[in-house]
Amino acid sequence: KVVAERVMEARPSEWVGDEHIADVQPHSQEYCAISSLLSRGLPALRINRIERVQKPEQWEKYIDRVKVMNKYHGGANETLLLHGTGEHPPHDVLKHGDGLDPRFSTGKGFYGRGTYLAESPAYPIAGRYVHHTKGKLQLVVVRAALGVSQNLGFRVDDDTREMTMPGQQPNNRDRHYDSVRAGPHRPYLSGPGSGSIGGDDPDSSIIHVVYQNNQMYPAYIV
Repeated sequence: KVVAERVMEARPSEWVGDEHIADVQPHSQEYCAISSLLSRGLPALRINRIERVQKPEQWEKYIDRVKVMNKYHGGANETLLLHGTGEHPPHDVLKHGDGLDPRFSTGKGFYGRGTYLAESPAYPIAGRYVHHTKGKLQLVVVRAALGVSQNLGFRVDDDTREMTMPGQQPNNRDRHYDSVRAGPHRPYLSGPGSGSIGGDDPDSSIIHVVYQNNQMYPAYIV
């Protein structure tokens, strides 16, 4: 878990001005926190710029969902994760009023039509998921409310590939899980691999899949 539950804010205290995209100042606490998140999986990664996404309408939808999950689902389980927008520039993707919308998913992933988020930046960077522009790479740092996750481990089959929502909770048949947790997986390949020294491959990562856009807020572009 990367960030603890926070008091719900009408507007995050870090936001400045009325622009939808604002630069995060280098050496600030905020900049260092995001840099640290990325360096866990790629310690040699060099960050050129971090931009904060400041979209009040999307933020309000996200916070409303978090409040519901905290009240009725046993907790929102908020975490910072990483998402690659592939061939589409992050700025273009985030112009959409609903932000990262699972409805735009190709539906060809291990766990069907959802938005895939990684704990390690090595996973999207090693695959086709990161956006390439002018010799640089771009990722989105996503604040996600994972709630109660359905842990699928290494399972990948025809049924998981057809998923459009998490499965039902076995102890509460009236309620579905809030998200899917799986892996570690490698880009394109199920399972963690063996690695060069007997551990997991360096580009493997736990992945999380979210099926509702109001459970995610795209917080930064790196």
